[in-house]
Amino acid sequence: MKRIISSLKCFADWRKTAFVALFSLASTLMADQVNLLESGSESWTQGWKAGYGCSLSLAPVGSEMVLRQTLPDDFSKGNHSWQMRVPVTPGDAYSFHVLYQLQDVDSAMVQFHFADQKGKLMDYLKFRLSTEVLKGSTQDWKTLNYNFEAPEGAAYVLVALRLNSPGTVYWDKPTLQVVDKSN
Repeated sequence: MKRIISSLKCFADWRKTAFVALFSLASTLMADQVNLLESGSESWTQGWKAGYGCSLSLAPVGSEMVLRQTLPDDFSKGNHSWQMRVPVTPGDAYSFHVLYQLQDVDSAMVQFHFADQKGKLMDYLKFRLSTEVLKGSTQDWKTLNYNFEAPEGAAYVLVALRLNSPGTVYWDKPTLQVVDKSN
């Protein structure tokens, strides 16, 4: 019986050590994944630029600030987005994530436009990527994920959080990270 108890203690110690090591490894790997976008309560306004034609403001949700993007029923055509230009490397893979909530929206999305070294947008039709269209109303936060590869000749990607119809979108924690393609 003593041998069994001793074996169980060794196993419990091994599990605890393995868990600590695994948690430490996961934390290290996550820390190495730098968010290329400024996001969160203190930096929504740093590096992000507003398009025209819609109301963009910070709204408190719990202890954090999120972006509230609103278009009235009588909105005019325009660039209804919150945008950030980020350096990219051609051929590298990227992963984008953002949390969102919708209130009576017919069309919202995230678009990615690529620009060359001089900042000139590349062929709009060939080098524009879009997520699926978001619509409706949500009570809970939803996650939008999108992966892409930077095309040859691209030096920047313009990430645009877009609202294309009347309604309100709340955006939070946008993240853009380089993905290791070897995995």
